[in-house]
Amino acid sequence: MSEIPSLFEQPYTPLETLRESAQTRLHTILHAPLTVENIETFADEALNQTIDLVKDLIYEYQTNPNLEGDLSLDPQLQEDAVCEKLSLPNIQDILQRIIEVRNNIESIKQYLEESKEGSGTIITPPDGLEQPIG
Repeated sequence: MSEIPSLFEQPYTPLETLRESAQTRLHTILHAPLTVENIETFADEALNQTIDLVKDLIYEYQTNPNLEGDLSLDPQLQEDAVCEKLSLPNIQDILQRIIEVRNNIESIKQYLEESKEGSGTIITPPDGLEQPIG
C-alpha cells in the first residue's frame, strides 16, 4: 500500500533554489540604479531590503532542513552560516557596501551645497568695444 502524503506536510525549498533566489535578491539590492528620484532614499531602501532578505534567510535557516541549520548558534553566527551555505557575502560586508554608497551620496550632496554658495567674486562681461589690432 502506498503512503499518501499528508496535506499538512510542507515541501521545503531545495538548497540550490534558495541559493539562486538569495543571490538574485542581493544582486537586485546592491546593483539598483541610482536615479534623481531615489537618491534621497536609495541607501535606506537598500538597508530595508537587506534586512528583509536576512530575515527570510534566517527563517529558512531555522526551518528548512535542506540548510541543516544549527539552532544552537547565536543569531549573528546563524546569519554568517546561512550566507556561507548560500554563497553570499557576509552580512557585515553587505552592510558596509550600503554604508559606502550612502557616504558617497552624502559627499556629493555636500559638494553641491558648497558649490552653490559661490565665491563672492563678480565676473562681468567684457567691454563691447573692439580692441584695435596693432
